[in-house]
Amino acid sequence: MKYRKYICAGGGKKVYINQKKAGVILSYVGQFAKILISIIYTPIMLRLLGQSEYGLYQLVYSVVSYLSLLSLGFSSSYMRFYSRYKAQKDEDGVARLNGMFLLIFAFGCMYFMWLCDVGEYQGNFW
Repeated sequence: MKYRKYICAGGGKKVYINQKKAGVILSYVGQFAKILISIIYTPIMLRLLGQSEYGLYQLVYSVVSYLSLLSLGFSSSYMRFYSRYKAQKDEDGVARLNGMFLLIFAFGCMYFMWLCDVGEYQGNFW
């Protein structure tokens, strides 16, 4: 099992902690920070924008969040292969990768537009 060294502030005492435990602790700290920030942030935004503008802001934010789910994790895989090809100085590989992702998103966009068009003509749009 791998351990990561952390040096405690008190007296320079070495403390060993498992990496999985550190990851879990950092995950909980991140979740707690998000909750705390949203608790502080919401009243400030309400005061600055007003109720109707804040509602519109939240609506747009939720739509953008749902649209980001449509990427299906392609951005991380794109970055992985792009960095690999760039490190190998394979410009042809980068071009093929860009073309592949362009085709994937173009076909996805055309499918979504077709889906909206079919639903509209059948009278049960959404």
